[in-house]
Amino acid sequence: MEAIGQLTGGVAHDFNNKLMAILGYAELSKMNIHDTDKILHYLDEIRRAAKQSRNITFRLLVFSRQQVISPQTLEANKVIAEALKSLTRLIGKHISVSFQPFDKLWNIRIDPVQLDQVIMNLTINARDAMPDGGSLVIQTGNITIGTEDCRSFIDAVPGEYILITSSDTGTGMDKVTLLHIFEPFFTTKEVGKGTGLGLATIHGIIRQNNGFIDVTSNVGQGTKFKVYIPSFSEPVKEFTATTGTISTGSSSILFVEDEDAVRNVVSQFLKQIGYTIYEAAAPIVALELAGDLSIQIDLALTDYVMPGMNGKVMME
Repeated sequence: MEAIGQLTGGVAHDFNNKLMAILGYAELSKMNIHDTDKILHYLDEIRRAAKQSRNITFRLLVFSRQQVISPQTLEANKVIAEALKSLTRLIGKHISVSFQPFDKLWNIRIDPVQLDQVIMNLTINARDAMPDGGSLVIQTGNITIGTEDCRSFIDAVPGEYILITSSDTGTGMDKVTLLHIFEPFFTTKEVGKGTGLGLATIHGIIRQNNGFIDVTSNVGQGTKFKVYIPSFSEPVKEFTATTGTISTGSSSILFVEDEDAVRNVVSQFLKQIGYTIYEAAAPIVALELAGDLSIQIDLALTDYVMPGMNGKVMME
């Protein structure tokens, strides 16, 4: 019950802040409907707050293992470098951040969004431990873990790993706190300042990808997180870059989604860029439309979890 109380308190606080921004900027947009520059600014702020809200739900889904993941072969150095670029403003100028990549780092196989989440949570955790400033160093390297080494690490198995090390000069933690840092909803922050899911999320992601984490810390002497992720020998696939413009089309799409708000906004967007949309709020309706020989369907776009039957069964 205490854990549930911490969860609802932290998440509700975070969500209320984001909703206040979204609703506030929506009202300002209505009040300044003829001022294009202001409208564009307000829309950017709404989008930013919505993305932050999505990150909150992503953390919860990762922790509960309900998040659909898409693992792919990655060069971790590139993902980490890009993640740190977007986190610079979040960290603040009072903290110096340096990234020291190993130039012959092995590839790994993981969902890039999950790796982003690991780096983000490690960085935010370090920032919170250095309210008066300090330094954060993130390093990468290759390491082979043998049978003897596994005795020193919980959850470790022998093999080749890449090692991501996050070292900060923050307040550090005592031995009692260290025992609890990966527990869900455990936090040393004030009420409303965090959900206690950050480090639990990291732990969940790394264990899901057959890795492990080692942490060392002393009060007043900073903290060092060592994240071990199994290497993967398959080469990284090169993807052709796409332009930033939105493609238009003229095909017919059967769109199946039981949530009205999601169905309406996606349908409107697809219609806006030229597609003919046949909407279905339930699988039974979609099957009726698919059986109507008077209409042509080029593509079916469907939710997975729906009342009556799931999207996979419906497609079959």
